[in-house]
Amino acid sequence: MPRTNPAPASHFYAAHTDNPDDSAPVDADGIQQTVAVALAPLPPGAHLVPEALQTTARLLTGHAQLLLPLAEAKNRARRPAPRGPGLVGYGLAHVRHQLEKVPCPDPEAEAEAALVWVQEMARHCRMLLGLALADDRERRHAAAW
Repeated sequence: MPRTNPAPASHFYAAHTDNPDDSAPVDADGIQQTVAVALAPLPPGAHLVPEALQTTARLLTGHAQLLLPLAEAKNRARRPAPRGPGLVGYGLAHVRHQLEKVPCPDPEAEAEAALVWVQEMARHCRMLLGLALADDRERRHAAAW
């Protein structure tokens, strides 16, 4: 079940954007911890805490907003325009659509729907983190998709 106060992260990484001198700090450990909390199995009969769901949704939204432009820039850099966006590009477009058009349901009114949204956004953040921090070998593999 999502906790209200995720522990602070201990490691920051620099994920480069289109400009080689420009980088944004990415708190990989903090993002991974938020994802782990969001995807932790719920024991049978567990009570969902709306405040915790709302906090986790807000954290995941922030993580996705940080990581999405980084992942999009890397996808553009490794995939020539005539080939189209590819599977990764379509996945990134789906995440952008989710962020812009599909807000988290109100946890007070629809806790189960909010939990599903949080879990889906956690999976998006896990994918975005992998794309944003992937080394060249991983990016070549992802470009094949």
